[in-house]
Amino acid sequence: MRIAAGEATWIVNTTIQLRDKPNIQVYLPEFADAAPVVDLALRGRPPASGPGSMLYGNRVIDACLYDGFNAQSEQYDIRVVDPASADSTLYVRHTDPQQPGSSSERIAYEVWAPDPSSGTPQRFLSGQSYSFGGIGAAEWRLVRIPFSSLPVVCTPWPITLVTPEFSSADKRAGRYVGQLQILFSPLITAP
Repeated sequence: MRIAAGEATWIVNTTIQLRDKPNIQVYLPEFADAAPVVDLALRGRPPASGPGSMLYGNRVIDACLYDGFNAQSEQYDIRVVDPASADSTLYVRHTDPQQPGSSSERIAYEVWAPDPSSGTPQRFLSGQSYSFGGIGAAEWRLVRIPFSSLPVVCTPWPITLVTPEFSSADKRAGRYVGQLQILFSPLITAP
């Protein structure tokens, strides 16, 4: 823009960067704006010997990282947390424990997801922070997230819950539940 003011000329260069901070999220299209409830999709096979069966699971959850800046952040910091775990292992636990903390009343599972920029599979341990750069070169996807009237760009990030094989005879019968928190912090540096 040029404005003449007597003998002087003013030149103004303006850059505007809009960020949608209130909507930064790990978007789970399958659940829209409902609280996600996920089954570990356990399957069984007969054991080589002994009672019970061998159980294992693999469940993929479609997810997309929305940084509030249309996938233009410099870095994504991600932390996966099991609030009830004292170590880096993720568990589902029996809903009516008779021996709290007993291995017969909890089932361990793993969280795997790709490095957002390279796509390389990464195992996430509970409580540990992981940083990923090169986000501008990552794949992106156009989505319509809850609470936004316009489509936005996010980084695809499918989450895989893997339950390593275990014997059902080693676990107490009943219902198991757990909580998984995914903390997502994009880093955006203003020019």
